[in-house]
Amino acid sequence: VFVYDNGFGVDVSVGDIVRVTGNAAEFFDKTQITSISSVTVCGSGASVAPTSVSLPVANTDDVEAFEGMLVTFPQTLYVTEHYNVARYGELSLSVSERLDQPSQVTTPGASATALLDLNNRSRIVLDDGSTVQNPPTVPYLGADDTIRGGDTTANLTGVMDYSFELYRVQPTQ
Repeated sequence: VFVYDNGFGVDVSVGDIVRVTGNAAEFFDKTQITSISSVTVCGSGASVAPTSVSLPVANTDDVEAFEGMLVTFPQTLYVTEHYNVARYGELSLSVSERLDQPSQVTTPGASATALLDLNNRSRIVLDDGSTVQNPPTVPYLGADDTIRGGDTTANLTGVMDYSFELYRVQPTQ
């Protein structure tokens, strides 16, 4: 669970076991603990095994159950959209090399709506974890600072996040 400490001032590190006292809340639909009254480091050196998530999910709402968790996608994912990579450090990954626009391959109506739903259940945003616009570096670009539609990644592991009305993965490696 995301902890919004607003400068509470406790130094924690990856692998620490902590007890946080505060209020559970939603902030722009992101689950978090706010109004922190105490943070106690109870141990260190812990690890968490990632939870496996496969695309497409049965329902787009199913992803909420993994929000804030370490997840892994045990499949090859393809870059299907990279419009925001230079501006926001994010791109879309999917189980298919191409997600067709529904109106490109079918007539408007039920079949187009079904394909749009499948597209939405088949993709996830890979995010660099930064809120910086036009970041000087994006950690998952190739050696030549490029990314291309159809590029692949396998066994993506990171923390499932929700922001700007999309579920996204903040990679841990």
